Amino acid sequence: MAAAALGSSSGSASPAVAELCQNTPETFLEASKLLLTYADNILRNPNDEKYRSIRIGNTTFSTRLLPVRGAVECLFEMGFEEGETHLIFPKKASVEQLQKIRDLIAIERSSRLDGSNKSPKVDVSQQLETSTPLPTTQSSNRNGLTQHPGNSEGQSSNPPSAPMVTGDSVILKVLRSNIQHVLVYENLALQEKALACIPVQELKRRSQEKLSRARKLDKGTHLNEEDFLLLELLHWFKEEFFHWVNDMACSKCGGRTKSRGTSLFPSDDERKWGADRVEDHYCDACQLSNRFPRYNNPEKLLETRCGRCGEWANCFTLCCRALGFEARYVWDYTDHVWTEVYSPSQQRWLHCDPCEDVCDKPLLYEIGWGKKLSYVIAFSKDEVAPMRKKCFLSIRLFFLF
Repeated sequence: MAAAALGSSSGSASPAVAELCQNTPETFLEASKLLLTYADNILRNPNDEKYRSIRIGNTTFSTRLLPVRGAVECLFEMGFEEGETHLIFPKKASVEQLQKIRDLIAIERSSRLDGSNKSPKVDVSQQLETSTPLPTTQSSNRNGLTQHPGNSEGQSSNPPSAPMVTGDSVILKVLRSNIQHVLVYENLALQEKALACIPVQELKRRSQEKLSRARKLDKGTHLNEEDFLLLELLHWFKEEFFHWVNDMACSKCGGRTKSRGTSLFPSDDERKWGADRVEDHYCDACQLSNRFPRYNNPEKLLETRCGRCGEWANCFTLCCRALGFEARYVWDYTDHVWTEVYSPSQQRWLHCDPCEDVCDKPLLYEIGWGKKLSYVIAFSKDEVAPMRKKCFLSIRLFFLF
């Protein structure tokens, strides 16, 4: 078969196209048509910026390409790079490389449409040298190609392989859980409870003062009151509202306890507030086990005001939404979470870690902590956004539910 022929020689030609060929015939034909449309729009209009970006949240892209094996990998091999909300084909990218991957897809698509399922095995790179680009149908729907306002970071054209996934995998469970969980932040009654805890007027007063000083120092500053309000909220949350828990104080004597590293069975009330795990912190002096429920309900966290990074990011994201910020909850596979807040004045997402009281320092973990991040995914009421190229290969799991 043509697919087999392509797959046999694609190790040197294009691993991504070889993987694309492993889909069912119907899926391959639909995905390849879209891929060719994206490529041909750039080749026909090389100076038109609107054809050089694909919005990740676009329905066409997210439902017809993102779930398809090898499809996003083909875009990366063409030269697309990952931006915050879009895939970008930068001006520095090689049009020749895009043409090469486009032609590989076109050859396979043409072969399947012609019914040439018994074509002999040939070297695809040889075939490309003698073939001319095949015409493709111009798609009348270009909603998947929109202009991206920001810049993207350069990435290698070959994305890392995604982990093997089963129906019970950690990443799939996280996707399912967090997609539902972030909707809790949109509960208006819960937002009112959060606002009752936040000294809103005082934070606004401080932010206005700092904005005024900033404008005196730099009359051309593009920052606004919202930017400074976010900084004040971060500082208040860490210094006055929430506190970190390593080992709990004993509920009986107030002395230090030590975690036994084991879990206690959660009570019905603890389960009610999302605590599926209860840590056992033991006091040697009292010979007493102290319970530390790992609550996952932000309403309960407004009351307890303590925990580790999970509780901090969870409650802080709620506070951001209560103040009207566009915020999303960010999860990393290597066991850390934080918040991102969109700044209209800067037209980009700002990294916010309430545990550290830092804003817009996304390299804090890898450079500051020496922590190696892997699969990083942002969750909000509007989208599930992969934060790194290889996350595209895992985010397609969303479509398995």
